[in-house]
Amino acid sequence: MTDVIRARTLADLISAVPAMFGFHPEESLVAFCLDGERRRIGFRFRADLPPPDVAAALAESLVGHLVAQQPEAVVVLAYGAADDRCARPAVEALVALLEQAGVPVAEAARFDGARYFSYTCDEPRCCPPEGVPCDVEGSAVLAEAVFRGQEILPDREALARRFAPVAGPVRDDVQQAAGPQLTALAGAAAGAVDPEQDLRTLRAGLDRVVAVLDDALEGADDEAVVVTAEQLATLGVWATLVVVRDVAWARITHENAARSLELWRQVAVSVDEPFQAPALSLAAFAAWLSGDGAQAQCALDRAHVVAPDYSMARLVQSALSGCLDPRSWPEMDVDQVLRSVPGLS
Repeated sequence: MTDVIRARTLADLISAVPAMFGFHPEESLVAFCLDGERRRIGFRFRADLPPPDVAAALAESLVGHLVAQQPEAVVVLAYGAADDRCARPAVEALVALLEQAGVPVAEAARFDGARYFSYTCDEPRCCPPEGVPCDVEGSAVLAEAVFRGQEILPDREALARRFAPVAGPVRDDVQQAAGPQLTALAGAAAGAVDPEQDLRTLRAGLDRVVAVLDDALEGADDEAVVVTAEQLATLGVWATLVVVRDVAWARITHENAARSLELWRQVAVSVDEPFQAPALSLAAFAAWLSGDGAQAQCALDRAHVVAPDYSMARLVQSALSGCLDPRSWPEMDVDQVLRSVPGLS
């Protein structure tokens, strides 16, 4: 997410959480970094709120990711928690480890969906024991995100469903369009010992895929990504060739990451299972590059179901699990990808 979230109060910060993750968390431990003098919201994560007896272990597994960002401060929230039984142990364990590491905690609180309860302030005038009303749905912060066109889903399960296969006319049309693409691939690879290294096969795939990418990735982030069934089938079939996939990977940039995410998501949910892993991996990478870790993980979860050992998915998972900063991604060189096959560049 590249837009600025303007949060001036704890209520604003709580209201910003659905905009940061794209869904309303439930029973979640949420933490995010505040960077620089202006305390911009940076790296963030969400984890299921753990039982009290494993709260310390969860905090131990998470704190290093926050400290590694070298933030100005951190905000820790138990979001959607109905009471203190699970919320307080999880928040206090993480806060204690952050303070031990010398990282200031700007805010720590529990939000039950209607009120927040501060763990950093016990002044009755501003943080009474009965909590402070907080209307997330009616907040200006969330309204601004929706106005900008951001979709806020009801929960993480709804986000995960964005990467589940679709049914109906769209899928039928893509399946029908995949037939000619498979025939073209088979024809180009006829007689080839290894289609993955065959120049005729790879050039045929690159010509088709690059043409679709040139068409689909034009436009601003807030413009709909509109592709035909034939284009979806083209990307799905030919991206099974590693070099073609890697050229598509190299075409994902910081500038077009949001559009690339939507394009490859559409491919992933429309094609048959044998073609889904490359598209899901490319969608996950685009989500990570755009700063949307939640969608990246949903795409990777689906990729693990259809192809548990798919190498690109594992690489993207390593970047996500290791909390690598997408801003440090240097972008891939298409020519270098082409040079991996002698005579292709």
